[in-house]
Amino acid sequence: MLTTRVERRRGEEHWFLSSTGPDGKSLRLLAGTTERIEVADTVHFRATAKPDGRGGGLALGFSLQAADGRGLSVYRQDRRVPVSFEVLADDGAVLGSGTMNYG
Repeated sequence: MLTTRVERRRGEEHWFLSSTGPDGKSLRLLAGTTERIEVADTVHFRATAKPDGRGGGLALGFSLQAADGRGLSVYRQDRRVPVSFEVLADDGAVLGSGTMNYG
């Protein structure tokens, strides 16, 4: 398996977490059988911010990973959920904000 998908329905909302990675697990299923697969419940969010090299701006980035290093994407109603961010000054003042898409 190179891709896994964990789904949850909450009322009319449909959420799912999709993971991909080169180190997939092997799985053998017989017709008509069901196999339970344990999924780690730890998600790592890593954000980066560094000077953009153009004078005064920032280059922002982030990654979502499962505990085993597989990349993750979060979806709600079949659309990838964007990540909102704020850039703060030392005194807590908001210098900028926005939304990043990924995947």
